[in-house]
Amino acid sequence: MSNGNGYLTSVALIISLLIAFMFSLKNKVSNTEAKIFKKMLIINILEALTTTLIVIIATTINSTFILKILNRIDVILIIMWCSSMFYYIYSITSRKINDYIKNAIKLFNISLIILSLILNVEIIVEDGILNSTGTLTYLGLFGAIVYIILMILTLIFLKDKKENIEKDKYIPLYFLIGMLILVAVLRIIIPEINFISIIISLVDLIMIFTVENPDVKLVNKLNLSLNEIKKLNKGQTELLTRLGHEIRTPLNAIVGFSQLIENSDSLEEAKENSKYVIDSSNILLKMVDNIIDISRLNNEGIEINNKDYELEKLVHDVIDSFKYDLDDKDIDIKVNIKSVPKILIGDSIKIKRILFNIIDNAIKYTEKGKITVDIIGKIEKYKCNLTITIEDTGKGISSDLQKKLFTNFTRAEEDINSSVSGIGLGLSLTKNLLDLLNGSIKIESEKGKGTRVIIKLKQKVG
Repeated sequence: MSNGNGYLTSVALIISLLIAFMFSLKNKVSNTEAKIFKKMLIINILEALTTTLIVIIATTINSTFILKILNRIDVILIIMWCSSMFYYIYSITSRKINDYIKNAIKLFNISLIILSLILNVEIIVEDGILNSTGTLTYLGLFGAIVYIILMILTLIFLKDKKENIEKDKYIPLYFLIGMLILVAVLRIIIPEINFISIIISLVDLIMIFTVENPDVKLVNKLNLSLNEIKKLNKGQTELLTRLGHEIRTPLNAIVGFSQLIENSDSLEEAKENSKYVIDSSNILLKMVDNIIDISRLNNEGIEINNKDYELEKLVHDVIDSFKYDLDDKDIDIKVNIKSVPKILIGDSIKIKRILFNIIDNAIKYTEKGKITVDIIGKIEKYKCNLTITIEDTGKGISSDLQKKLFTNFTRAEEDINSSVSGIGLGLSLTKNLLDLLNGSIKIESEKGKGTRVIIKLKQKVG
């Protein structure tokens, strides 16, 4: 009906103008998807305006000549809109439109436009009902159906091959295609009512949300990447600062005591000075080992190598490696091992490194008192559940710092000028190694009251 058509086309025009206004206010990334949608929106406005003019002219001057021209323009606009809708779906599914397909679509559109200019159309205005018929009408319907089929085929055959389109974005696309099918069916069943303009406007209204999502996500990804770069730069700056500070001290000691060895008057004096060279060299070696291991872990370059080992011997070997450090401090280390089989099967090198890092920290931050290493085993079938508790009477760690201890370059003391050496990789490396071995680590500490580290780990029984 002319009044019904006028109402629908007017609403479609208002909706399309509102969408254009909303779209103009949005901050967008100028990608292919946004450009195609912008073209669709312009066509939508022109199509709604054209159909509104058709209704106005039909109900006023009723000029058949003008109505036929406007109908031809309307069919061309509908075909162009459907073509753009196909381009939109194809572009977000494959990201790059094949030149062969692009040329084929251009040729198809040109053919339809030429036919739209020459095919017959009849305008019918009877009893307040406005309708059009003829080969031009069927041409427009044919073009729309062809593009709907191409949209469906695109989603069926390209969807699973590309990862660029998000899963939640398929749902509105299916819905949009469903609406286009609905308008095609309604055009056939109820030709006297123009549903096309209002459906196209509703489709564009829904699409504005699917278009904006990738832009927002892209911006969010860029912001996340920027934040990661900032964190990386901060970490690298901190690493270089700490490396410069930490390496300088042992290097100065190595150079200084090496010169003293060279000028020593006796073998005993040279031996005494060589001890400090060895200590400083070991400090440097620990730093380098930690940096290499963290790098290998981040690049998934460390493999698990399980073999037989004796846990008790391993623990004592670790403690013996701190002989020189313990000689300079008033610290007593006690080891208690209960219910642990003599032979276990696991990656002894990594376990040794884990214990080394924890005990090293305990010695660093304890000037006097004691360090206890308690290991309790619990046999379950062919496995031994180990609970390793390493407790010291050292400086302790504040609650705020405990939350960051397993982050690279974080130390138990935030002051870079602390007398305690280290670049803050030991605990981070320990956590990564335990994750690799399906173990866990927990730290309980209070500032000034010492620290307790609890490690849980499963090993096979040899």
